Amino acid sequence: VESDMAPATLEAGIEAAMDKTFGLKIAAMVRTPEQWAALIAANPFARQAEAHPARALAMVMKDGIRPGALEACRALAEGGEAVEAAHLEGGDVLYFWFPKGHGESGIFKKATPRMLGMGTGRNWNTVLKLAEMAKGPGVGIVVRASNLPPDRPFSDQSAAAILKVHAGTGKPVAVMGN
Repeated sequence: VESDMAPATLEAGIEAAMDKTFGLKIAAMVRTPEQWAALIAANPFARQAEAHPARALAMVMKDGIRPGALEACRALAEGGEAVEAAHLEGGDVLYFWFPKGHGESGIFKKATPRMLGMGTGRNWNTVLKLAEMAKGPGVGIVVRASNLPPDRPFSDQSAAAILKVHAGTGKPVAVMGN
């Protein structure tokens, strides 16, 4: 979404639009292209992510990483799995490396929002695609809405509610949904 609003203000507008339009309490996370570039640059598993991008994951946190989350994830790690945290201008990020993929990972199976905090994770392929989208003509901020109930998947209606935040601007939009 291209906007002159601060990311926190835009998040609040998107969350209010989702609540008003659908009656859903949705956590929206907004990062500027510069913040997204910093997230990419801070990846402690950059070498592994370059070789196997589907096995590296960045989890963007809504309100920070819960105390003890990093240690709890490390205790669950097995077979070369690793997790690191970064405290960046746009917010905290957890970085995961799953050498055998995340499907059978103890971390992936047990690390819940209750343990970690509210966040959204994307593999490195998607992280890089979002960075490219943010470079597109007229795109200034990439938005990700999360925490949708399973019976109400992200849809064109949800995207429409996000668009209403900037109705009438005529500016392009990049939305990443569940």
